[in-house]
Amino acid sequence: MRQVYYTALPSHPHHALAKKYLTDHGGVVSFELEAGKKETTLFVDALQIPFMGTNFGLADSMIEQCAIFTYYQLTPQERVEIGITDSLVRYSIGYEDDVEDIIQDLEQALAIL
Repeated sequence: MRQVYYTALPSHPHHALAKKYLTDHGGVVSFELEAGKKETTLFVDALQIPFMGTNFGLADSMIEQCAIFTYYQLTPQERVEIGITDSLVRYSIGYEDDVEDIIQDLEQALAIL
């Protein structure tokens, strides 16, 4: 894992603001893998629980590889300029019955890298 973006983490640049204004931090976490675009796609494809998509308003877990889903219309240079790397993934954790299932799913997908 290259970087994790989650406001509950003290390393997040807006952590202090989040503590001040939020009562909780929610179930969306973004992270960058130590991988290229192809390997990141393989990781996302290897996950069994989340659905692929850009709508994070569902009760189901959802995942997207940001460079391919949301920012596909930008050139690679434009994405770099706004901080969207090929390895950036956004995961919205849903209301699955057992969080251990999500953890195991992530672990098995990370094992392919």
